Amino acid sequence: MECNARTKRTALIVAMVALGAWSLSACTSEPGRSGTDGGITPGRDGSVTPRPDGSRPPPLDGAPAGTLCSDECGMDNAWVGDGACDDGGEGSMFSVCDFGADCTDCGPRNPADCVPSCAEGAECGDDGCGGSCGSCTGGAMCMGSSCVACGCEGIGCGMDPCGTMDCGSCTAPSACYRSQCRTPMCEGRDCGSDGAGGRCGAMMGSCAEGQFCSTGHCTACGCGTRQCGSVCGETCGPMMGSCAEGQTCDRLSGECLTTPNPSCNNTCITAGDGECDDGRPGSLYSICELGSDCEDCGPTG
Repeated sequence: MECNARTKRTALIVAMVALGAWSLSACTSEPGRSGTDGGITPGRDGSVTPRPDGSRPPPLDGAPAGTLCSDECGMDNAWVGDGACDDGGEGSMFSVCDFGADCTDCGPRNPADCVPSCAEGAECGDDGCGGSCGSCTGGAMCMGSSCVACGCEGIGCGMDPCGTMDCGSCTAPSACYRSQCRTPMCEGRDCGSDGAGGRCGAMMGSCAEGQFCSTGHCTACGCGTRQCGSVCGETCGPMMGSCAEGQTCDRLSGECLTTPNPSCNNTCITAGDGECDDGRPGSLYSICELGSDCEDCGPTG
């Protein structure tokens, strides 16, 4: 099943609990997303589409004068009105959208209580309090918290990152996916992604009940020889889903890797969920290193 915003939050929670990044006591019965303690904060890199002029959204009708009170939180505002306060302020459960931008769940906020926050390595974007984390030069456009150069360099097809230039089309059977021409590859695969935006198998990428998709094949639930990660809610390996120091878990194969292929590996915590999460042009989220969500994004370059 392809993940939407709410199921992605659930997947993040389950994965982080399996890795020990959250204790079970931090979970609620409400499907959630990773909070500040988990080290993954999709917020400004995926939840809110930045306004071109960097301005804050207008306040909701009836909001007290002088307060921050808007509802622009999550992709297509999916996290507004879900019963969980998500703006990082007092009483919030998560910190994935700007302070005052989840007013239905959090209530109006006092601007004086806002603490400016810029993601590590941020080049540009809003600091969450109406200030700036930096600006772009040389014609680059701010996307999330990174300055992205406009133009077709490195782009194989579709529009450039700024949406101002057509970078070409693909020749069948290739399809334009994540700004590159890619050939669908479903031969020998029962499930998962075809590498070009489609899904393989009779169940549109999914497997029957009691099975999970592992490197393109439907496999009975159970860890088997997997060294890490989790399968159907069960943590695998001698280290409760984790790998030894200096190693990283491949989420699809369950193998602990010392030197993952930098252009194509699946060490991203959400690898294989049907959404490209490594921050490249065209990706839905930017919560993983470039090249680490190869199942969903394809190889880099």
